[in-house]
Amino acid sequence: MILRTLPLAALLFPLLVPVSAAQSGGLVWTDVHGGPYIDYGYGVRAAPDGTIWSMARVAPTEHERETLIRRFDPHGTLLSSESQALASGIVATQDLVLDGAGGAFVGGWRRSSASAPSYAMLTRVNDAGQALWTRFFGSSNWDQVHALAP
Repeated sequence: MILRTLPLAALLFPLLVPVSAAQSGGLVWTDVHGGPYIDYGYGVRAAPDGTIWSMARVAPTEHERETLIRRFDPHGTLLSSESQALASGIVATQDLVLDGAGGAFVGGWRRSSASAPSYAMLTRVNDAGQALWTRFFGSSNWDQVHALAP
């Protein structure tokens, strides 16, 4: 299984592309998702059961930011797709790690306004990508979560 996040700087917005390749190197399936505004792909993970998770920061409108979490079966069939604002204010999700119990943790940061400092953010989501809880931590000195480890 090969999973890639492709930096497509030549396009108007980056795309998150889970790619599955057969051992012979032939493409088995791919999924491209994004929209007309600035979108960022931040994580693709394979679960032990063969499902594939992808996470992106998307802009449904010019001024909104949401987290898009999609889950696929090993053949590329979409199992769930959830786009949501994980917190109020300006939220940037940076990474996704599977929790071993069918869900995942999403890390990033939140600011209450464009000029406000950021607080680190950790959100737990269920197997459908829906937020179960969100915690903020750190001081008011631009704290952020950029990577998570299992």
